[in-house]
Amino acid sequence: MLNSQGFRLEDDVALRRVLYVTGFVLILVAYAQVINAVRPFGFGSLQWRLTALNILSENLNGPFLGEVIVLTVARFAGDKLMARAMGILAALTAIGLILSFGIFLLDVVQYKAIVKTVEMQRFNKAAYSTGITMLLFTFTSSLLAFAALRNLKAELKPVVKGAKTLSDEKPQGMLFGQDMKSK
Repeated sequence: MLNSQGFRLEDDVALRRVLYVTGFVLILVAYAQVINAVRPFGFGSLQWRLTALNILSENLNGPFLGEVIVLTVARFAGDKLMARAMGILAALTAIGLILSFGIFLLDVVQYKAIVKTVEMQRFNKAAYSTGITMLLFTFTSSLLAFAALRNLKAELKPVVKGAKTLSDEKPQGMLFGQDMKSK
């Protein structure tokens, strides 16, 4: 699918399908691994909540990468519905991480009173690592959501008849204004 105008992802349905499936597999497998690792659920247990949030923070790479792949493919292919879906998923991820971080902070404060002095250094290291990871992925998920949803209003505006589009313009050569047929 390489032509004089470059690679056009919207023309390559097979590649687009493979990239979508790859992105969704990265998202689903990582979340399935987290759910499998923290079962049986024990929301009432302080130890379980800290362990679950630590496991979640260690497995955020896959879903984020999957969201980026799917959003990138959707943007290049002009698939507005999939781009919106990834924007909503990224926004929900960011909101979930914000809420989880709040719970994490409360649990850390509570757990610090229980931890023995000998184990405090190891606990602090794990708590800082988990907290920083959660904050970074909250920030990047927020950025991804804004990138996916930023042109939502512009895309919903009605098209003015007779307006010139990019496809109406003549292809140009390496130099601006140089018609490719004149070569």
